Amino acid sequence: MNNKWDYTRFIQSKWAPFLLWLLFIWVFYSIYFLWWNKILTPIISSSVNDFTTRFWNFIPALYWILLTIILYLLIFIKWIIRLNFWIVNFLLILLVYWFNLFFWIQLYFFEPRYTEVAIYIIDSFSKPMIWASVSVLFISIILIFIKIKKS
Repeated sequence: MNNKWDYTRFIQSKWAPFLLWLLFIWVFYSIYFLWWNKILTPIISSSVNDFTTRFWNFIPALYWILLTIILYLLIFIKWIIRLNFWIVNFLLILLVYWFNLFFWIQLYFFEPRYTEVAIYIIDSFSKPMIWASVSVLFISIILIFIKIKKS
């Protein structure tokens, strides 16, 4: 007999944060490589130029790992407190990715760029980070409406 308690929302599953992170990194790198020629800023300093040529592809991955750790830490706290509602999972995802979205909007539109490192990081990573955060937030809203069978 099918009961309404046999189903749960996909946002509550253990796979939802992982799939959202994969979506985040996929959207980021696809937009980053599509806009590669438009976002390159000339760097005069040799030390900054040396750093950017060696580690340009690891900076977003490290930021993505930081977001992953923060979200899993919040999910662990949720698990300890025993809040197993779908709205809690959704609010945790909103908390992490809304903060990420507004952080990069603040950097791109309002923060002054005093140093070459700030110019490089803000100009090259802000637009892909904003689009990746918006896409994750949009997909997380869609995941609320998808129901799966409890395991």
